[in-house]
Amino acid sequence: MAGTQQESNALREAGPRMKILVIDDDVSMRELMKLHLANAGHSVVVAEDAVVAGRTLLRWTPDVILLDVELPFLSGIEFAATLVADTTMPAIPIILISAHEYFAGKADALGLHFLLKPFTKAELLQAVARSNFKARILPATVSHPSRLANAARALRQPAAALDRS
Repeated sequence: MAGTQQESNALREAGPRMKILVIDDDVSMRELMKLHLANAGHSVVVAEDAVVAGRTLLRWTPDVILLDVELPFLSGIEFAATLVADTTMPAIPIILISAHEYFAGKADALGLHFLLKPFTKAELLQAVARSNFKARILPATVSHPSRLANAARALRQPAAALDRS
């Protein structure tokens, strides 16, 4: 019963229907996130790497991006830094996902949200709801040069130096 109540609370917290881009090279993770998010009423598009995600973003603007750190071609950190630094892109909340907690520091340095694997359905829905809530309350008011400087600074710092645990 408690699990059912927790899931119900997470669904309520997910808020309004959102457009979500899920980027993960692991097909099982990608499809599981898509299933949970779609069942919560969200519109979900998936991409297996940063190249496919970049093409998707040229024609479709999501409300939230769920981005795995370990991707082929371009890491999730590098892709996120590129999006943050791109002055032509709208400020889209990005949730960086990893099984390694030390990436939380990189996410923080880039102004991103972080979700540690493994996570539950409730944690996934809560992370999406929190990222969307913060985006509505605190609209992007950071100047573009600052966005670029933050992205460059985050890429230069080694992950171990950013570990806050």
